[in-house]
Amino acid sequence: MFYFILLLYTSSSEQIDDIIKIEDNNNSMIKSSSIRMNITNVQRLAKIESTFESILQMIEGLRRRIEQLEFNKQTIIGIS
Repeated sequence: MFYFILLLYTSSSEQIDDIIKIEDNNNSMIKSSSIRMNITNVQRLAKIESTFESILQMIEGLRRRIEQLEFNKQTIIGIS
């Protein structure tokens, strides 16, 4: 899942860079629809990144909880 999100993020970033480039030196106008699409893509990527960070935080919390439970188990076994 991480790799999918990373690939999605990378490919969209490259698309944004490609569209921002102006092909000729005559100050060609970039179509506003392309800019709107890129803004939408950036917003979606920001949401994906935020969700991904939340998932990582939840995983870290679960990891700490498992460590605590394992410690508690060892303590109980040691008392018995």
